[in-house]
Amino acid sequence: MMLIRPEQPSDFTAIRAVVATAFAGSQYGYSGESELVDQLRQDGDVVVALVAEDNENNENNESGEVVGHVMFSRLQQPLQCVTLAPVAVLRSHQGTGFGSALIKQGLAELEQDGQWLAAFVVGAPQYYQRFGFSVDAAARFETEYPKEVFMARELSPGGLDRCTSSSVVFAKAFACIAES
Repeated sequence: MMLIRPEQPSDFTAIRAVVATAFAGSQYGYSGESELVDQLRQDGDVVVALVAEDNENNENNESGEVVGHVMFSRLQQPLQCVTLAPVAVLRSHQGTGFGSALIKQGLAELEQDGQWLAAFVVGAPQYYQRFGFSVDAAARFETEYPKEVFMARELSPGGLDRCTSSSVVFAKAFACIAES
């Protein structure tokens, strides 16, 4: 059984291990993903952060094993926009729906909040398109990332049209992965 819930400080060690393990040797990962998560928290840029627990072998209703994590953080520009990064699932649980559930829940919380215009992500289009992200939706925005892996998704009707900046500037913490 899968449980998606907000991260708690007691989860931070497990989250760090999940992120480090999930990105170890990955073609999409950087050695600084765990540090990115820590720095985004420290800087106060986290908007939504969720964990996935695997409660399959849990007969005593205790907390399950943290097997996944997703974080959405505010962008410096455009205002009222976020980025999805990172999403991490232990390799033993990849392909079983934990990552999808984390992303869907995070997006639903952002939409329900009502104050966010759009979300951006850098990653594999064939994966993120299932959540409504599109390379075409991000085409008018300037970014330091390759355009073929840079995507956007509205969080409110007409959100992308209401963005006041055409430059996407990630939180300062993202410099830690750019350097690694």
